[in-house]
Amino acid sequence: MNRIVLLTCAALFFVGVSLSIAQPLLPSDFWGAVTINNQNAPVGTVIIPTINGVAYPASYTIKTSGIYGLLSVSGDDPGTPNIKDGGVNGDKIVFIAQIEGVDVTLTPEATFFSSETQQVDLQGEAVIPVELAAFSAKTSGQTIKLNWTTISESNNFGFEIQRSEDKILFVKRGFVEGNGTTSSPNSYQFTDSGLIPNSYFYRLKQIDHDGCYQFSDVLEVILQPPQNCVLAQNYPNPFNPETRIDYSIPHAGNVTIEIFDINGRLVRQLISQRQFAGFYQVNWHGKDQNGRPVANGLYCYIFSFDNKRLSRKMILMR
Repeated sequence: MNRIVLLTCAALFFVGVSLSIAQPLLPSDFWGAVTINNQNAPVGTVIIPTINGVAYPASYTIKTSGIYGLLSVSGDDPGTPNIKDGGVNGDKIVFIAQIEGVDVTLTPEATFFSSETQQVDLQGEAVIPVELAAFSAKTSGQTIKLNWTTISESNNFGFEIQRSEDKILFVKRGFVEGNGTTSSPNSYQFTDSGLIPNSYFYRLKQIDHDGCYQFSDVLEVILQPPQNCVLAQNYPNPFNPETRIDYSIPHAGNVTIEIFDINGRLVRQLISQRQFAGFYQVNWHGKDQNGRPVANGLYCYIFSFDNKRLSRKMILMR
C-alpha cells in the first residue's frame, strides 16, 4: 500500500510542468558607407562579418558603390552550446571586405545587439602592389593610345588592358609586362587601333606574380568622327613591296579608290563599297587587278566619295 502512495505522489509532482526549448537570438542588422583607400568600395565588393576571427554564413555584395546593407548577423543558437554559430549581445564584430581577390580588414568594430539595426560606416586600407600615378589616352584617326605611369611597383607581373563599349562587359585587348618590384617611376603605353567613332571605356587589370589582381579606375575615351573628307599621302613613299593609304569620311557613303598608271590606264581598284563615317586605311601590294606585279614607276590613286574626287601620286621602286 505504501508503494502505491509513493507512485501517486511522484506522478502528482510532474503534473503541470512544461519543458521549454531556448530559441536562437534574433539577428543584429548593419548598414552604412564603406570606403577602401578613401574611395567608395566598388560594386561587387563582398562584406563579411566575423566574430573572434570566425566568419559566419552572412555576407552582403555591394550593389551601389560605397554603400552596404542591410547585412544581418545571425544570433547564437543556445541549442548548440558547443558550437559558436552566431552572436550574443556584446560580441564584437569585425567586418572584412573581399575586393578583387584581396581581403581587407575594415574599421571600426561593431557590437552585436539582438534585434537592433545599426549604422556603421566602414573604412579600410588595402595593400596596393602597384601605385598608379596617371592613366590617360590620346586619339588619332582610328587609333587610341593609352598611357599610364606607376610611382612604385611590388611583385608586378603586368597589366591586362580591357575595353568596353557599355562600361559593363569588358574584354581583353592586350597585355603589357610589368617591372616586378621597383621604387622608381615607370611609364607604359598601349595602342588600340582599327576603331570606328564611338565612346570606349578602358581599364587596367594589374596582375601580381602570385595571381592576385586589382583594377584601375575606368577611363572613358570618345573617338570623334572626322569633320572632313581626307585622303592622306601614302606611306611609305617611294615604297617596295607595299604601301598604306589612309582616308576618312565624315558620314556614310559610297567609297572607291582606284590606281592608275601614268598613261591613265586603270591598274587596280582597291575599294568599292559603302562605308560608315570614320577613319580607314587600305594597303596596295604593287599588283594589278589580276594579282600580277606591276612595273616600277609613278602611279596615281584617286579617291571618290559623294561628289568629291581627291588624288595623290606615289612611286613604286623595287
